[in-house]
Amino acid sequence: MFREALALYGSTTGSATARALREEPTARGAVEAMLRGNIDIFADTGTPSGCMIVLAAANCSYQNRGVAEHLAGHRRRTVAELEDRLERAITEGELAPETDVRSVADFYATILYGLSIEARDGVHRGAAPLHGGPGRRPLGHPGATGGPRSHERGRNRI
Repeated sequence: MFREALALYGSTTGSATARALREEPTARGAVEAMLRGNIDIFADTGTPSGCMIVLAAANCSYQNRGVAEHLAGHRRRTVAELEDRLERAITEGELAPETDVRSVADFYATILYGLSIEARDGVHRGAAPLHGGPGRRPLGHPGATGGPRSHERGRNRI
C-alpha cells in the first residue's frame, strides 16, 4: 500500500521535479522551476510539510529498512534525471562540455532535499533562499554570486 501511496504522490503533489525537468526548455529554467515548484508544495499549509520521498523514512527501524531503501532509490533516480537534463544542456550548448554533471546534479538534489527538511521544521516560504541570492540564478547564470554577503548569513527559511 505504501508503494501505491508513493505512486500517487509522484503523479500529483510530488510531481514538480519531474515536470520541471521534462517541460522547461533550458536546464537553468528546469532547475529553478524544480526548486521554486517544490518550495510552493513544501510550504503549502493545506498539505503535510516537506517531501514524502525525503521524509517518510528519515528515521526508521531495521524492520522497515526496505521502505528506506525504496525511498533512497527514488532519490537516486531524481539525481539521475537531473544528470540527464544537464547532459542534454551540454549537448544543446547551454552548458560547457567540461561541466561536472554529477556534481551539479548532486548539489541541486541536496538543496532540494534540504528544502524539504526546512519545511518539515516549520520554516516559512517568504524567507526562502530562492527569494534572493545565488539560488535565484542557478547553474552559473550571468550575475550569479558565490554566496550570501556577510550581513545576509544565517538560517534562510522557506
